Amino acid sequence: MAPLDLRNQACIVGVGMTEFGRILDKSPVRLAAQALRNALDDCGLDKGEVDGFITAFGSPGGIDFDEFTAHTGMNIRWTNQYWTHGRWGATSMIAAATAVTSRVANYVLISNTNTVPRGYGKWFSQFGGGRWSEGLRDAGGGQGQLDYHGLDTPGAATSLVARNYMNRYGATDEELGSIAVAFRKHAQLNPNAIMNGRPMTLDDYMSSRFISPPFRLFDYCLTNEGSVALIVTTVERAME
Repeated sequence: MAPLDLRNQACIVGVGMTEFGRILDKSPVRLAAQALRNALDDCGLDKGEVDGFITAFGSPGGIDFDEFTAHTGMNIRWTNQYWTHGRWGATSMIAAATAVTSRVANYVLISNTNTVPRGYGKWFSQFGGGRWSEGLRDAGGGQGQLDYHGLDTPGAATSLVARNYMNRYGATDEELGSIAVAFRKHAQLNPNAIMNGRPMTLDDYMSSRFISPPFRLFDYCLTNEGSVALIVTTVERAME
């Protein structure tokens, strides 16, 4: 069996998002449904035409596929749900492209929604007022953190990896900072971005405080609430 070639076979035809904020205090269902409506309006599709669904942000911070499809009345014949991590966003794109290219779905919705403990998460009392951890694992989290060794966050654990890389290859703090500066520069292109209108220079980065060396304040992501929806299909179908 020949390998599936995804190059130039799939594309994004609809993009929808909500507002983003530190505390929106809106339920994951409400946010995801709003992003879906905006994505459908963007590409002119009807909800009934979307027959695939994938998310990398399930409950409690986001919404699981079964709950979302029940609330929206979508008729889904293919679905996938990854572990709740930001890094699964790119993997979701690959899975959606694979699904439409292999004809198991015509249009796949990628729906990622996030709420935070201080926002809507405060209503999840069963998770300690929204203070849920990364997962119920036997030992540590997905980034290698182990609370009883003092590595209580993903940043603390991965800072050791970053320090080892810098020592081995001679990378500098300024080079590490250039990544954060580039991210902020690109975020300025999105009018909905939380830090829109607040550009950052390398000097700003270097003057920020250390959180877990070599990581400074601006190496960390901004935890916020909001939702993004992408609709993926084949290039052939998009051109019809």
